[in-house]
Parts: sequence; C-alpha cells; structure tokens
Amino acid sequence: MSKSSGNIIEPFDIIKDYGVDTLRLYLMKTSAPWDDLTFSYEGVKNAKRTLNILWNVYVFSTTYMALDSFDPEKVSFRSLRKYIRLEDKWLLSRTETLKKEVKDAMEIYDIHMACRALENFILEDLSRWYVRLVRDRTWVESEDPDKLAVYKILHEVLLTLTNLLAPFTPHITEDIYQNLDGKQPTIFMSPAIKFDKALLNAELDQQMGIVREIVERVSSARQRAGIKLRWPVKLVVIKANSPEVEDAVEALESVLLRQTNAKSIELVRMGDEWKGMELEVKPNMEVIGPVFRQWSSKIAALLQYQSARRIKEGIEKGEYSLGIEGQQVRIMPNMVSFMETLPKGVIQEEFSNGLIFLDTEITDEIRSEGFAKEMIRRIQEMRKEMDLKVNEEIYTKIKMEDQLYDIIEGKKDYMTQETRSSTLDFVTDELTEGYIVEWNAEGESFTISIVSAAKEEEKKKKEELEELKEMPLPEEPPKNCQLCGNALNYIEEYNRWYCYECKKYAPEEAPEEADLPERPPAEVSELQHCSLCGAALAEDATVCIRCGTPLEGGEVEEPAVVEEKEVEEPIEEVEEEEEEGEVIDMDSLFWGGTHLIKSEITSTPYQLIEEAVSKGYSAICFTRDFPKKLRKEYKFEDIKIYWLSNIGKEDTIRPRNVEKLSLSMEQFLAKGKEGVILLSGIEYLITNNNFLTVLRLIQSLRDQVAVSNSILIIPVNPHILEGSQLKLLEREVDVIL
Repeated sequence: MSKSSGNIIEPFDIIKDYGVDTLRLYLMKTSAPWDDLTFSYEGVKNAKRTLNILWNVYVFSTTYMALDSFDPEKVSFRSLRKYIRLEDKWLLSRTETLKKEVKDAMEIYDIHMACRALENFILEDLSRWYVRLVRDRTWVESEDPDKLAVYKILHEVLLTLTNLLAPFTPHITEDIYQNLDGKQPTIFMSPAIKFDKALLNAELDQQMGIVREIVERVSSARQRAGIKLRWPVKLVVIKANSPEVEDAVEALESVLLRQTNAKSIELVRMGDEWKGMELEVKPNMEVIGPVFRQWSSKIAALLQYQSARRIKEGIEKGEYSLGIEGQQVRIMPNMVSFMETLPKGVIQEEFSNGLIFLDTEITDEIRSEGFAKEMIRRIQEMRKEMDLKVNEEIYTKIKMEDQLYDIIEGKKDYMTQETRSSTLDFVTDELTEGYIVEWNAEGESFTISIVSAAKEEEKKKKEELEELKEMPLPEEPPKNCQLCGNALNYIEEYNRWYCYECKKYAPEEAPEEADLPERPPAEVSELQHCSLCGAALAEDATVCIRCGTPLEGGEVEEPAVVEEKEVEEPIEEVEEEEEEGEVIDMDSLFWGGTHLIKSEITSTPYQLIEEAVSKGYSAICFTRDFPKKLRKEYKFEDIKIYWLSNIGKEDTIRPRNVEKLSLSMEQFLAKGKEGVILLSGIEYLITNNNFLTVLRLIQSLRDQVAVSNSILIIPVNPHILEGSQLKLLEREVDVIL
C-alpha cells in the first residue's frame, strides 16, 4: 500500500462499518506482530462473525437465566456435583486448557496464537458443540437441578472467556462482564484468572473429539440418505480401529445417541467384523475350469446359489463339497473368493479411526414415532400461538387419512401425555371448532384443532345458565301490599315481592331490618337522565357524573379564567439535505451470513433477490407484499414467494404460524444448494407474536443459513420497532447494512 498511490485502507472507515473490537481482533489474530499484514475485508468480516457468535451465546445464556431468575451467587458447584454431566466436565477442562494456551502464547509475545486459540474456542467448542448439547436441558420448565448445572457452567465459562479476551476486544467484553458479574467498576479490575489443574481431563478431551467427528460423519450420511435429524434412525454401527475409539464410544454413548438421534448404538471392537455385513461368493473360473472342465460352469452356478457364509465356513474346515451328477467334488480355497457387501438401506462412512454404518431403514415403529413427534411439535406450536399456560389442559382433534391413521394410532397415549390433552381424538370429519391449522409433514397432510379445556368448561357453564334463565318461572299466586292494598310486583333478580306505591318490599318477604335496602333495585328506581349524554342519574343528582353537564336545579362552578399568553411566532425549520445511502448489492453480502438491512426503502431487498436470480442463484421470499404485485414489478417468475397474511390459502403463512415459516425455510435449505433468502415483514411477525418467539426464530434460521452457506436478508424499518427490540435484533445477525 502507498499513500501517494491512494490505495491505502482508512482504519476509521473499517471501524465505522465493523467496529473497533472487530478491527483489533482481526489485526492481532491474522499475523505475528513482527510480520507484514496483507489486509483482507473477508478476514474482517470473519472477525466480526466471531464476536457476533460470542454475543449470541451470551444472549442465549442470559435470556434463559433471566426467565428462571437464576442467581449464580446462590448456586455452588458443590450443590450441583451429581448433576454435572460429562459434557459439562469436558467444557470446564477445555476452558482450563484455553487458559494455559493463552498464557503461554502471551508470555512469548505470540499474540496471534492467543487470539486464534480464543476464536477456535468460541466457534468450535462453545457455540457449535456445547450449546448444541445442552439446548434441550435449558427448555425444562421446572427448576430442575440439571438445568441449573448448565446455567452455572455457562456463567463461569463466559466470565473466564471475557477476562481472557478483554485485552484484545475491551468493549464487547466489558458489556458482557457488567451484565454477568459487575462486581468491579471495570473488567480490568477483576481478579486475575487462576489455573485449576484439577479440572483438566485430557482423556475426556480426546474422547469428545472422537465423538464429535463421528457425529459429523453420521450427519453427512443422513444428508446423503435424505433423513432429517429429528427423525430417529434404527442403528448406528461404529467399527473401531483403535482402543481410544472403543473407550470414547463406551464413555459417551449417551451423547452419541442424542446427537445422532439413533435408536441404538453398536460398537464393533478392533479385529472383529460387523455381523450385519452381507457376504458374496465369487467363483474363480481360472482355477475351476482346468480342474473340473465340462462341469465348471455348473459348479460356478451352484456356488452362487449356496449360502456364502456356509461355503466359507466349510472351506475353512476343509470339508466343503458339491454333489454333481452323482459325484461329490471338493471345493478348494483357491477356487473361490469372498467379498463383503453392505446390506440394503445401510450407508457406510469413514472417519479417522474406523468406519460408520448407518442403517436408514424406516421401520413401522420409527415411522410411527417420527410422525408422532411431527404432530406433537405442531400441537405445541399451536398452544404457544393460543397463549395457553404450560399446565393448561386442551381438547385435541386430528383429521387425517386412513393411511396415516394406521401409522399413528399406536402413539395416541404418548401424544396425549406430551401435549397435555384431556382428550385426543383421530377423526375423519371436517373440523369446525377451536383453533384449526392444516399441516403437512413428509408428504402427509393432516389438520389439527385445539380447544382450551378451561374455556370449554366456562362456555358450558354459561350455556347452562342461559338455559336456566330461559326456563319459565313458577307461577305465584297474586299478592297485595298489607300497607296500601295495591298489587305487589315480583322482582325476578331478587326473588322478592315489591310495592311500587310504598316503594318497599312486602314485609313478609323482606330480610331482617338491618339488611333491608332503603332503595328498590335499579330496574324500578325513579331515575332522571342527562339531557346531553343520556346517562342515567339518581333523582337527587345535580350534575351529570359522565359529562359534567348541570341538571335542572343544579349549579356548577364557573371555570377559572386562564390568563392569555402571547404566542411566539414559530421558527421556520430548515430541512437538511439527506445524504445518499450506501449502495447495497450482492457484493455487500457474504455467504453463510445473516444480514439486517435497516432502511425505510422497501425496494432494496427485492432488488437484491432480483440480482441473485440473474446470477443463477436459487432464492425464496417470505413477505408481507402481495406475490402477484411483486412478480409484476420484479423478475420473480421462477422463485417461491410465501405471503405472510391471515387471508389466502396457497403459499400463505399465517403470521402466528412461526413453525410453518421455519419448516418452509428448512425445506429450501435442505436442497443442498447455496441460495438467497428474504425474510421481509419482520415487524408484522413481532406484532402478531411474542418478541422472544421471533428472536428465537431468527437465532435458529441464522444457524441453518451458516451451515448451508446461504444468505439470509432481513429488512427492517428502524422507526417502527422499539429501540430495545432493534438492539436485540442487531445482536442476532452477522452484518448490519
């Protein structure tokens, strides 16, 4: 770079776009302090992404801690000792290793190595593995000690991490520290970090590394087979080529079962063969031909019709022979060869120390469990949309075809329990009552209706009361007032007889003297009405209590005279010229990232999609704008557009149906192609949902986009959302434009 040539990079421009912490981290991790630096915008973006991921982990942790009122000072590791799992111990061990790596690197001035160790810990160990392992544990509703153990681990690890990272990125770490602890005025006044050798567990670190590799390879096999992670697989077989793999699978089998979503894990030890492999025999005609001549072709055919394992076992014992034309011919070892083949429905994957066999057969039990979980997931989503309490009972009906009913009927009790349904019925008639949503899963359509049990009971009681009111009252014999002799009137509301002349209840019907009302019920009182607003008033009222108008004979105080003040002439405001905003195009975006576009201009996101399509990328839109209008204004003929609306049927997603939106995006990303996704109308989703629900949706979509190396665009009008909401949204994205 040369200042005279004009090809320098202005640091303040980088700081303006990406932040000072991002620039500091990039400069210190890229190269050693004594080496020349080759500047790269892509490297700056990656540094920004690392800090965003750290912030996301912090937000994930503190959000759930706040919801459960978690106080780290009241919870000790000693009280949670028996609830700390192997994955928790592994993260504590990795944290101690990180302390040592950073300390050793800083002592010899290898600042770049210290930053790289911190970055690797944030991306690989904390975000992509540990949070993934414990996410389900944080969703438990009750004050479960297992959940508190996760909170305690995350709190301690985040505090340690921010202390280690503070010299390199002081601003973000200061914010995190003040919210997590804040005992000192600044993070740089907090006590020095101490190394705890007792928490180191090199063996567990090695075992977890092996398990992580196996999980990644199983996910790859699932993708090749087209099986979603939420659907269980029948069997995962791990053939070990080292004792370390055997120990890892045995110690962390529970982690493997959860992360691979397998019904069973089978370990094949070193030197053993998996018995599930099929054996195929292949006759060696070069040997059989010269020995048996005219019989060679018949012998070859007979061998291929026999059991390969039986032939192999017989040859190994030296006793295998075939009968042909009344004679027995002996088969020698050099006359055949054997080859192992994969059974039908089994996929093989390799990893560094062995083989993996994934049985992809979808049994009736797996299919039944898979569809049951699909339906449970959708019922739970409908419960959230109805704002039902966690323990509130519901009446559930599911309309489906006979084919799906045959699959799911055995899981009825399980689904009833998991969804807190008082009753759960499978029906064939059209659903007309309750909250009704039509769903589709794995090519099967079904419709679910939910009715709140409490509201249904309340409705029934109201109907019973209405029926009682409509029933004719028992005929009473006419009665006369004992004071004036006039006929008494029966007051239904009070179940008493009343004299309008005397304005009293009949003596024989009245309660005790102390309880006798001085006035009759409102229905029979002599009332006056306001001439202005018509409000009913007591007969001795002088002023209307609704509008303040004086009644006949009433007096109202004159309002105080307000002293008139001289009004100054308004100062003419000078309109400032708006500066032209930065042009946003596809070059402004990066693959695998989530982008928040803050602008009142609505056309920019659609122009980005139009540009992406013109360059040959696949694209999909979720928008509040009417699809036909968009297709008319932009070149959107071949892309899928989902309309966020409460009306419409095809390609329409209700704003409260966040689950359907997420599933539609998953299907797009599952195609395995890099694509561009537009999620417009985020303000509409926030208006119709709990803001935390939309925030969790964006967190989930952001992870999916990163894995599939796609681009997610989220436009937002900054003047519509609240400041706190906009700030939280900004924390969940990779780039703000």
